[in-house]
Amino acid sequence: MNSLLNDILLLKISNKQDIYITATQILYVVEINTLLFNEMGVMILDSKLLSKIRRKGMEIAKGYKANPNKAKTLAYQLLQALKIQNQETFMNKLLNCYLYQQKIVPTEFVQQMGKPEEFNQLGYAFVAGLISKEEERGVQDEK
Repeated sequence: MNSLLNDILLLKISNKQDIYITATQILYVVEINTLLFNEMGVMILDSKLLSKIRRKGMEIAKGYKANPNKAKTLAYQLLQALKIQNQETFMNKLLNCYLYQQKIVPTEFVQQMGKPEEFNQLGYAFVAGLISKEEERGVQDEK
């Protein structure tokens, strides 16, 4: 499922014209993957935490509003780190973007260090928020 998530997110970032998937739908796939892992007893995460992390990604995307290519580049780099399961690289990129925007890094990422599956799911939720567009934010805020 992680490979599927990675591929979907890469397609979404590339802005292909024939791709009709929203970042919210990507979050649903992350939630399904998390439910699967929860049932197997591999990890324990809930959808509220994933939604919170997605909102954190959306906040970072707002900080890159003047230069959306930075957000896209960051999303590619974060996905690459998740694909090779390199938590240190992911955290370095995350710390850099939070330092750039002078914000505090979410503690959830630090708490999940050393737990690859939980960390990956949080990372995918964050990237889904990072690449979400303005029109999707309005739909999500109404719920």
